[in-house]
Amino acid sequence: MGLHVWVLLLGQLVLQTLSSDTSCSEESTCSGCIARHYTCAWCKDLTFTGSRCRSISDMAQLSPGCEDVMFPVSSRDVTEEEFSATVQVKPSRIQIDNLRPGEEISLPVTVKTSEDFPLDLYFLLDLSKTMDDHINLFGEQASNIVGNLLGSHSAPCFLMMVHTGTH
Repeated sequence: MGLHVWVLLLGQLVLQTLSSDTSCSEESTCSGCIARHYTCAWCKDLTFTGSRCRSISDMAQLSPGCEDVMFPVSSRDVTEEEFSATVQVKPSRIQIDNLRPGEEISLPVTVKTSEDFPLDLYFLLDLSKTMDDHINLFGEQASNIVGNLLGSHSAPCFLMMVHTGTH
């Protein structure tokens, strides 16, 4: 890689770091701060001077620091049941609390396929123009998805693709 490319990459990294550090500080209310991004924290300490909304990492490095920080943390409650004739997907119940903008949570899902049990397969697609590249990729991969499912499932598989709107 040439020096020019490395300089561009380094410059982009610095800009991303600076913009992510200052994005929280643009908020002037607690609710706006918490809704801004999952890394933003609000200083509730009335004696604190300076920007009350900062990234949680910036808040921890302040000296003197904020004594009362509002930083909601997401939580999840997962209910697992044993596989049975009626339970074929685990977990059977998921509750997510306080998921903040930009935050991601991975949820592993296990599906048990029963012998000679019908399988209905639905694809929900966003057919807006901005999704064209993804729709084309899906079209290329759809037969592979169905083939893989049929390979592990002996009962008939019905593929139903439903969409609304125009494309």
